[in-house]
Amino acid sequence: MPRKFTAESWFFSLYLGVAPVFWLPGVSPSVVGLLKTTLVVVAVGVLFSRMATTGLVLLPRGLMGPAGFVMLLFLSVPGLVQARDPFVAIEFVVDIGICATFLWCFYNLARQGGTIRMIFVRSLTIITLFAAITVVSVLTGLPDWDVPLEMHHSASFTDVGFNSSRTGWSLSLALYLPSTLLLLPAKTSQKFVCPPVFFILVGIIFVSQLASGGRTGMLVSLFTIVAFMFVISRWMVGALAVGVLGAVTLVPLDLWINHLRLEHLLSSELSLTNLNAFSTNRIKTDIRAVELIGEQMFSGYGMGQILLLAGPGEVIEVHNLWLRWAVESGIFLPLFFFAMICSALCQLWRLTLSTPKSKDDRIVAFVLGLILLGGIVISLFEPRALIGAFQNTAVWWAAMGILLGTYSRRKAIDARCTAPS
Repeated sequence: MPRKFTAESWFFSLYLGVAPVFWLPGVSPSVVGLLKTTLVVVAVGVLFSRMATTGLVLLPRGLMGPAGFVMLLFLSVPGLVQARDPFVAIEFVVDIGICATFLWCFYNLARQGGTIRMIFVRSLTIITLFAAITVVSVLTGLPDWDVPLEMHHSASFTDVGFNSSRTGWSLSLALYLPSTLLLLPAKTSQKFVCPPVFFILVGIIFVSQLASGGRTGMLVSLFTIVAFMFVISRWMVGALAVGVLGAVTLVPLDLWINHLRLEHLLSSELSLTNLNAFSTNRIKTDIRAVELIGEQMFSGYGMGQILLLAGPGEVIEVHNLWLRWAVESGIFLPLFFFAMICSALCQLWRLTLSTPKSKDDRIVAFVLGLILLGGIVISLFEPRALIGAFQNTAVWWAAMGILLGTYSRRKAIDARCTAPS
């Protein structure tokens, strides 16, 4: 019988709901950070103590288990020992530890049959309330709060939301968007309530992203919305398409052009220079990163050293997690992390094939898949996605832990069912 986690599920719900929130009006960002740290430490502590008292502290197996993370640290040694600054190396090790701990927490929640579905719904509700404030600000001009200087020196509130950058705000919202599907498999008494709530939440998230101009997050959200159309009813497909078009029209054309840097594509001459400007120098730096990888493929240059490899007047900041890791630590580190993720996606595929064909089970598996694939896409454009910017992608690690725990639990149930009596 599934365990009903109470206190820890609420703590994790609250943390996931505010993870991308870095500041609040009238509150120091350091205080916000301290409150969030306290929240997640308490959540982990309560979960561990509850599991320890029952003797059911479980660890994931396979590449996403402890051995996999140890191997990840081992393969990062070339980058760690050549690091530009010891603090950079320590920060990387701590990031790995945080991700592994968070994955372990949600693995145990799912493995024991905890209320993982409600955790996602609660956290989605919380982050959407914050996004709704930015939407109101876009439409009415109020509130017009000043973003703390330590967060961003020049951005407006509608640009960065409650995050420190427009990219961080937009990509974090993109990873929450798939959870809106969890509102649809409702009870009969709720069938007239959940579809409108689904459309409202999707609209709020997407408009907030449009206003921020964070293109990576919008790309992932558009992919997610297209994927929605394969699992929702026909009338909802039409309504969703109309809603997306309506959301797009809410954002003035000049804001579209400025935020999305479309002027580089609208110029009379479409050249590599214009494409590079449109990509905010990503094409040029990615090409340079590939050249650097070819020069020191196995040892890398050290974490943080890529900033020192630039020539006169050149800035190298690789906006791709996989290329950055290859430049800093050699190709084995990103290759192994890719293998870790692939092993988890294989479990998702097996889980999808073995799960009973109920609507709820299919939707949950679909949501997990969208979150995980969305994080992979984000990592192609952001150098610290998944590992290095944990708070913006905490929901990705939660989804990974839930996937591993659900798969492990399903295997245990199947083994009991097939065991000779």
